[in-house]
Amino acid sequence: MSKGVFVFALIIAYVGSTLAAGGVFVSKEEASNYLTREKRANSGFEEFAKGNFEQECVEEICNYEELREVYENTAQTNAKWDELTRQCENMSPCNDIGTDTCQNLWSSYACHCHAGYTGVHCETDVNECDLNLCPEGSQCEHGANSYTCFCPDEGCGASVDTQLQQAVDP
Repeated sequence: MSKGVFVFALIIAYVGSTLAAGGVFVSKEEASNYLTREKRANSGFEEFAKGNFEQECVEEICNYEELREVYENTAQTNAKWDELTRQCENMSPCNDIGTDTCQNLWSSYACHCHAGYTGVHCETDVNECDLNLCPEGSQCEHGANSYTCFCPDEGCGASVDTQLQQAVDP
């Protein structure tokens, strides 16, 4: 059998098995579940009816004007706007010690960590000893955002001991 006929037969066999298993077609009812959508009560007259949060700020791109349509009151609108746009100031979600900056995002925030800290809230102190930064034969001791290498009594080697001494006594 030629290569082309074999490939064609393989495709026919695959399509036939897929159709027989019912994998391509679905019932009318099942298709309707995917194709129907809920219509808005005020569709077409949206700007004349009172808005709701889901319509104005979930289905559409939310801005102050859209939020104002929901609350129709400046004080309530301002309070919700602050809640959605000032997460860092309102909640102080980031770890004070590990965080360099907190960035406000829409209805969220991002904590940007100091070097040596990680985690969503910069709550995890990176253990530098896990990075094997100390010379071979030395002991690493982890500290808060730091580490210390302790060489044995016989030293860590002449060049390493000199570098460590220079780091201690600049």
